[in-house]
Order: sequence, then structure tokens, then C-alpha cells
Amino acid sequence: MEKSGKAKWSVFGIYILAGAVCLALSIPLFSHSIVLDEAYSIVFARGNLADIVRATAADVHPPLYYFLLWFVRVLFGESIVKYRIITALAAYLNLFWLGATLIRRKWGDRVDGFSILCFGLPFRSFEKSMIIRMYPLGCLLVTAVVIYLFSLYEDWKKKDFILSILLTIAAMYTHYFAVMAVFAAWVILLAAVCLKKRQRVKQVLGGGILIALGYLPWMGVVLSQTRKVTEGYWIPSFGWGNWFKAPALLMESSLTGCGYALYALVFALMFIACLRRNRDAIIAGLVFACTMLIGALLSVCIAPIWEERYLYVAWGVLALAMALVLGQRCSAFSSISQGVAVLLLCVVGVFSFGTMYQGGLNTDTAREWTEFLESHVEAGDLVIADDDREHILVYQAYLPANQVVLLRDVVRMDDAEAKELLAGAAGRPVWYAINYVMQSEGVSVMEDVCRQYGLDMQSAGRFIIQAKDIEVFRIQGE
Repeated sequence: MEKSGKAKWSVFGIYILAGAVCLALSIPLFSHSIVLDEAYSIVFARGNLADIVRATAADVHPPLYYFLLWFVRVLFGESIVKYRIITALAAYLNLFWLGATLIRRKWGDRVDGFSILCFGLPFRSFEKSMIIRMYPLGCLLVTAVVIYLFSLYEDWKKKDFILSILLTIAAMYTHYFAVMAVFAAWVILLAAVCLKKRQRVKQVLGGGILIALGYLPWMGVVLSQTRKVTEGYWIPSFGWGNWFKAPALLMESSLTGCGYALYALVFALMFIACLRRNRDAIIAGLVFACTMLIGALLSVCIAPIWEERYLYVAWGVLALAMALVLGQRCSAFSSISQGVAVLLLCVVGVFSFGTMYQGGLNTDTAREWTEFLESHVEAGDLVIADDDREHILVYQAYLPANQVVLLRDVVRMDDAEAKELLAGAAGRPVWYAINYVMQSEGVSVMEDVCRQYGLDMQSAGRFIIQAKDIEVFRIQGE
């Protein structure tokens, strides 16, 4: 009876730990500040499902995450905070469903506790868990696939087989590095059954065929995207030096200084796993390593696609590999070493928490910016932005009912075009927003335009949004 009581308190403690990490990760949950990648997500979700497919095909991404945002918009309306909440649910499920539930049941409380700490405390989890992008969802699905494949190998339950296939297909429609991760996981499973359980080879191959059929509708788009990437893409050329240090960059911001220390810890833990013949830890580590390797080989052989942040979709698997070593009791000193590991991870968490709390998501004036737009800029008002061309999407994300043009395009218009564009200033305001960090023309150019067409320009406010320093001017007829 006493043992049962201790077990209940242990489970309760695990859920408390997961909840505490969730609260820490939720610092930017209600932030109104967005970066360019988030603007892409918001703008894409405004279309119908066919529009989303076309947009993601052009942007070289799978569509599942954007379908989810579209569903949220249709049910609850468009909102930056609502999109953050639905994205954050993936991180919460990673901690509560995978961490505090599935991992605990399979590997025990110690491994579970370390998986929660290893997943949630490094800075990238603070940075990625609330961003309006597909990374948290991809991480959830990839980690779930690996856990269910572990269960499938051991028990071969029909439920595990079906869930493994469905989760794999979902992961493949989320991010292309998730495709690499689940491909590596299934290949490792196939190798394992060929060595130890050959009677299951047909089932694994059958699962692979079902996955291929599930992904077949998107394969034409993948081929088209591959041609587009080979013709030229924004990612710089691949370097093995950057590849080798990618996990360190994945674990930290340059502001925390913890990444290389954690990277050294990963190497040490994988070495210990090999010495102890900790099969599960080695396999989980191999899934992450193979994801890295596949991304590198594709970057060398086809076109550069390597970005360390893309590896975040396999971050939960690496955290599991670390936890499987840290949570293993091998001697009387295990409790001491595990206590030291918990202390070090908590120190990492403190650095990560402090860095995120002091970061742009929480110290900028994005809330004041959105309140200003809601109270002053009416639907249909013209907004002229002086910013990097691609960043026009950020203004479009904040201003769904407004026409947004770049100042550089205005000054290149002929006189008739410019007059027609600015004609509205005679009866209603035109807004000019300059980002002093990335301006291309400058306030003086806009002042010249106003003088040319008899318009008056007055400052209406200045706002800090992420890396943008934006001053807004109201333009009206004199």
C-alpha cells in the first residue's frame, strides 16, 4: 500500500514538473510581436484550402500546419494570440502526453523527468514552442512516431502499428526534415526486425507501403519543389563545419552560452550509452544523427537545404536519447550523478528563461502597435511601407483589410499612377510606416513625394516590434 502511495506521488510530481516547464515556455504566449516567418503563416492561413496548397507549394513547405491555422481562423477568427495558443498545444502535448504519460509508462519516472527537462529547458524550446510556425507540431509528431515504433518493436500491437503509420504520414505533411526523421526511424526499425524478428519484416514493409500511399498525393508537389530548389534557393551553400556544430546552435541562443556545453554533454551521454549497451538511447540518438546526415547529403548532392533550426523537429528524439542515459540507474552513485544533471539542466533553464523574458517578444511595444492599428487605421486605408521588400508580409499580417505598398515602388511609378494611388489622401488618411532598421528610401523621400502632390505628413507614433523600429506617419491633403 505504501509503495502504491509513493507511486501516486511520483506520478503527481511528474505532471507538476511538466506543468512548470509549460508555464516557463509560455512566456511569449500572448505576445503580439511577429517575425517574417510568422507573417508567412498568418497570410497563408487567410486563403481557402486550395490557396494554402498553392502557397505552401510555392514556399517549399508541406501544408498540414497551415490547414490547422485555417481551421482555427474559420472557427474562432484570425488572431496572433489564438495562433500562438494552437501552436503551443503541440509543445504542451509533447510534455504532458509524450513526456509525462507515454515515456513514463514505458521507461519509468526518472527517464520521464529527464526527458521533460532535456526537452523543455534549452533555449530553442523557449524560442520555438510559441512561434507561429510548424516546428512544435513537427517535433510532437516525430517524437510520437519514435515512441510508438519502440512499442511496436516490442509488442506488435495493432494499435501501435496503426498509430505509427498515421503519425508518420502527419509528420511528413508538416516539415521535410520531419520526413527525414521518420524515414530514419522506420529504416532503423526495419534493420532491427531483420536482425532479431524476421517474421515481422513483411509488416514493416507493409507499413512503409501504406505510408507511401498516404504521401502519394503530395509527391507531385515535392518533385516540383525539388526542381525549384535546384534552380536557386535562399539557403546559403552547405558547409560541413556548420553541420558539425548544428546541435550546439540548436540548443542555444548566442545569448545563453550553454549550447556547446550541452553538445559536449550529448557526446558524453552517447558514449556512456554505448558502454552500457543502452539500446534505446543509441537508437533514439541514431534517429537524430541520421536526420542530420540525410539533410547534409541532400544539401551536397541536390541543393542546399540545411538550416539548423529545421532540426528542431527531431529535438524531442534527442531529448529522449539524453533522458534514457541520464535516467538509468547503474550504481549506488547514480542518484548523485542524476542530481548533478538535474542541477545543471535547471541552470540551463534559468539562462533560457532569463534570455527569453528579456528578449524582443516581451520588451517591445507590439501590443501598443496593434492597438494603434485597430483604433486609427481603418479598413481600406492605404499603407506605404519603407522596409525590406520581403517584409511587406509583416505589414500584411497586421493589416488584413488594407492595401500595403512599398515606398520604393511608389517613387518608381509614373505621375499618373502615383496620383491615382494617393488620391485617397484627399478624403481619408494614407499611412506611411518606416522601419529605421531596414529602410530603403528614407523619410526625406516620402516628404518629397508629399510636397509633389500637395500632401501633409505628421508623425503618429513610434513602435518596437522584434527587430523593427517603426515610426508611423499620417498623410493627408493640406
